[in-house]
Amino acid sequence: MEIPILITAFCTLLQVIPYYLNIPVIDSASATMREWMLLVVNMAVFVGVISLGQVHGKRIQRRGENWPYSAVLIVFMVFMAIVGFPLESIGLGFKNAQYLFIFNNILNPLGGTMYSILAFFITSAAYRAFRARNWEAAFVLVSGTIVVMSNAPLFTSS
Repeated sequence: MEIPILITAFCTLLQVIPYYLNIPVIDSASATMREWMLLVVNMAVFVGVISLGQVHGKRIQRRGENWPYSAVLIVFMVFMAIVGFPLESIGLGFKNAQYLFIFNNILNPLGGTMYSILAFFITSAAYRAFRARNWEAAFVLVSGTIVVMSNAPLFTSS
């Protein structure tokens, strides 16, 4: 077995076991891992913001191809950071009307769009990879299609 698969399995079990069993040592390790995860996620967001600022800032300075889109991205990134900053005493935070409006009407639809594009490319790659030459490959292809469809809004709405 490969080392990344073992690490993934271990971390997954460390998060799943406390849900079903009450073992203090595993509960403590799971809580510590969640705290580390938050630290890593925050650092990744920080690096992402810096990277976006560098790439799109250079494009705006040089007036490169599609630079107005880069300007819009930078403006909205700064706006969302300011409006979403958790200071409820001055009207900012995740429950702010402006933040919720942008999140619900811009970011969520963009996320759905990205998911649909990703689903198309996954389906296209699966078709090219498997091409259903035998019944096992057809079974994997149908299973993958069912998984993709189970997350699509058309099939999950009631």
